[in-house]
Amino acid sequence: MSSELNVVCLGGFSYPNGMAGTKRVQFFIDRFNEKKIPVSVITIGNFGDSKSGNNSKGVSGTTKFFNYGASLPASLISYFFLPLLILLAGIKILVIRKSGLKNILYVYNSISVDSFLVVLFARGLGYKVVADIVEDYRVINENISFPLRIKYKLINFFEGRIHLFCDRVVVLSSYLKDFFVKQLNVKIPVELIPVSSNLKAESKSKEKFHSPLKISYTGSFAKKDGLQFLINAFNEFSKKFTDSQLLLTGIGNNPQKLVEDSKNSKIKYIGYLSDEEYYNFLLDADILCMTRLNTKFANAGFPFKLGEYLATGNPVVVTDVSDISDYLENNIDAKIVPPENSHALCAALTEYAEDFKAASKIGERGKEKALKFFNYQINGDKLIDLMKKI
Repeated sequence: MSSELNVVCLGGFSYPNGMAGTKRVQFFIDRFNEKKIPVSVITIGNFGDSKSGNNSKGVSGTTKFFNYGASLPASLISYFFLPLLILLAGIKILVIRKSGLKNILYVYNSISVDSFLVVLFARGLGYKVVADIVEDYRVINENISFPLRIKYKLINFFEGRIHLFCDRVVVLSSYLKDFFVKQLNVKIPVELIPVSSNLKAESKSKEKFHSPLKISYTGSFAKKDGLQFLINAFNEFSKKFTDSQLLLTGIGNNPQKLVEDSKNSKIKYIGYLSDEEYYNFLLDADILCMTRLNTKFANAGFPFKLGEYLATGNPVVVTDVSDISDYLENNIDAKIVPPENSHALCAALTEYAEDFKAASKIGERGKEKALKFFNYQINGDKLIDLMKKI
C-alpha cells in the first residue's frame, strides 16, 4: 500500500524502551507500519536515557529513531547543551522531510520548551502539526524538580496559544477535550483518542488461581498512583488469604522503599521489565490492580495501563477516576471502586478470590471492552484519518 503521509514523532518520551508515553506512541507507530506509512522518531533532552538501553540513534523494527541528549549525563549541566540538541533535531526534521508526501509532525504530550522551535521550523518547511495532549500540568500536585516545574509552566504557556503552533489537537480524556474545545473556540479541531492496548498477546487459559494468588500492579509509583491504598488493602486482604502475593513492577519514587515500609513479606518489587517480560507478567497475573488518587491531575488524564490490563482477559480492579465509568461497568467487565478507599479495594479483591468462575467471566468481558475501546488498530486509524484530513 503506498502512503500519502510521512510522519515524524517528536517529544520527550523515551524510545524505544519506556513506559506509558512510549507505549502510546509505539502503538500509533505499529499502525503506521501496518499501513506502510513511513515514520521516524525524534526525542530531545532525555538525559541519561542511554543507560536504559535507548541509544542516541538506531532502528526499532523498521522505525529509525534519534534521541538527542540520551548519551549525556542526567545532570543540570546537560541543559546547557539543549540549544545544540534543538538545532540537531531541526536539521534532522529537514533531512527526513519527503517531497511528494504530506509531512506530519506528531508531537507527543504538547508543545514544550525543548520542542517549540523545532515545531516552528517544521511548519516553515510545510509540515502539518498534530499535538497529542495526555496530561493537564496546570493541576499537578506532585513534588517535582525545579527544571520540571519550569518546563510545565512553559507547556501551559504554549497550550494557551496552541492554535498558533498546531493544525490539530488529540487528547486522551473527555476532561482534556472539554478544556481544549472551550479554550480553542473551534480555531482548530480537537479529537479524543483513548489509550491503546496490546491485542497480540494471547490470554493464558486458567482453571484456577495460582498458589500463591498473584495480585499485580505495573506502572509508576508517583503520588497520583495511590499505591499506599493498594498496599493497605492487601495488608488487610492477606490476613484472610494468607497464600497470596502483591507483585509490583515499574519505576520511579523509590518503589523498593515503599515495599520495605509495608513490612509485609508477601509484597514484592519485581523491578523494571522489558516489553516481553512486562506482557508475560500481566498475562501471568491472577488479578490486576489500577489505583489512582482522586485529584484533578489524575482525573484529567487516563491510566494507560488499564487498556493493557483488560486485554489480558484477567480480572481487573480499578479506581473510579477520569473516564473509567464511561467505558466500564462495575461487576460486569471490571470491579470499579471509589478512589482512596482501601476497604473497597480489599472487598473487591476478596470477591474475586472467593469466586474464580465469576472473576474469569468479568475478565473475559473486560477483554471484549479492550477490543472495542482500546484497540490500537481502531485508535491508530483515527489518528491516520485525522492526519489525512489536515
